[in-house]
Amino acid sequence: MAQDVLPSLRAFIAKELILEYKMNQIAVAEWLGVSQPAVSQYVRQLRGFNESLMKHETVNKEIKNLCGKVAKHIGNADGRSEDTSISIGSPSITKE
Repeated sequence: MAQDVLPSLRAFIAKELILEYKMNQIAVAEWLGVSQPAVSQYVRQLRGFNESLMKHETVNKEIKNLCGKVAKHIGNADGRSEDTSISIGSPSITKE
């Protein structure tokens, strides 16, 4: 199950961060913990593409919300401290 879902979520997140938030592939790759070529394949839908997951209303909403937080966090280059916790549904995660 995770082998199918995780690449799809990474692909969705990578595509959203690059196309909507104009982030570069290297920054997205570093945040996701994958290579830049993997991000390139995600964006071109050669890897991790799952149309049904991308069309799922709740997943779509949560991924867009997550990407907004990630873009804000990564774009915070002035060193200010801010809340970097990101939650999807109930659990909370912090990316350092």
